[in-house]
Amino acid sequence: MPENLSLNFTLNLKDEVSGNQINHFGIESTEEVLAQKTRLEEMGFLTKDEINTTCCYASQDKFWIEDPDGNGWEFFFTKAYAHSYTKQEPCSSCVK
Repeated sequence: MPENLSLNFTLNLKDEVSGNQINHFGIESTEEVLAQKTRLEEMGFLTKDEINTTCCYASQDKFWIEDPDGNGWEFFFTKAYAHSYTKQEPCSSCVK
């Protein structure tokens, strides 16, 4: 990661797309993820927590919100990379 970069965008290549195309925001710490969660809840967003989850190739602390257009947005911190692909329910990003 470049120095001082606190956000990464995840882009997924798909043959057909519709709706929101950016839905993953990687943040530099669990504390920052929780601060963003609090900020969004105070704005009236409902959040879906996935703290201490292993999903796909990573152990993460994350949460999801849905914007007014119905698009899902994931805010996450990757704590460690998994050695193999894991689909642990309820891993929202695995089922999208």
